[in-house]
Amino acid sequence: MNLDLFANATSSGESTPCNSTDRTALLIFSSTAGLSFLACASALVLVCVMQLYKRLIYRLAAYQVISALVYSVIEISQLAFLNYNEAGGAACMAVAFLNQYVLGIKLMLTVCVTYHLFCFAVLYRNMKRLEAVYVLTSLTIPLAVALVPFATRSYGLAGSWCWIRSSADNCTLSYQGVAEQFALFYGPAVVALVIESVAMVAILIILINRKKNALLALSHKHDEALNRMLPLASYPFIFCMLIVPPLAYRAYSATVLSKNRNFLLTAAFFHPFWSFSAGMALLVHAAFVMRMRKQQWKVKHKSNELN
Repeated sequence: MNLDLFANATSSGESTPCNSTDRTALLIFSSTAGLSFLACASALVLVCVMQLYKRLIYRLAAYQVISALVYSVIEISQLAFLNYNEAGGAACMAVAFLNQYVLGIKLMLTVCVTYHLFCFAVLYRNMKRLEAVYVLTSLTIPLAVALVPFATRSYGLAGSWCWIRSSADNCTLSYQGVAEQFALFYGPAVVALVIESVAMVAILIILINRKKNALLALSHKHDEALNRMLPLASYPFIFCMLIVPPLAYRAYSATVLSKNRNFLLTAAFFHPFWSFSAGMALLVHAAFVMRMRKQQWKVKHKSNELN
């Protein structure tokens, strides 16, 4: 949910943050990124300790959280450019590329998780063999997209941080830069948002109908597998919910050629919050599995004592 959060519609000849609001927004999103890093790291440690990675559903969730973890590190590193004054410096361009690339990986993984859930819940198909396809697709397509701004020389300082520049002087809005941002991220993100929303609604409707219609009931084994898989639905749901504030702010600033302080700071908070929410979702899910295992062990241990 990347945004040129810090572009301003005022004139300036410097490539530094245009005012204190930009700095405040940068501090907000970098601080949230720090919390995201802790949540994602904790979740991955728990997954490894519990060896949940042996099941595909947990590996898919872990892929999401790994990308969120890496993205959090990139967001935190943006603080280094708080007082940066080179719009197209090599270091800034490198961070901008990584920013766009990992963001694309997150988006593709979310689409793949939605597809996997839809196939299993609606079409009754176990797509386990597609795991390698999910990973390769999520790594290659975003890479091709992330290379485009190198050709157009669009990577650089975008407000207070590094991404696709939406202005020539860092403060005056450029429609060329905005068009490239929408073409390379916001456009695909909106398409993904619509597809995932429709898919999740379809899954919920079908599952509700199955509960009401005994003829459509699944086998116990299939039903149990589906119950384990349903927590994956939290990742598309999180994406659909948290992409709205940053997307709305980007559309607002591009339309009125100015920014609203409260709108900007809200978007700065929600922008990295996806990573935090992804980490917490996996952490809660892993903790729930741990609790269930303990309960099962107690029942088994009690049964052995009675025998």
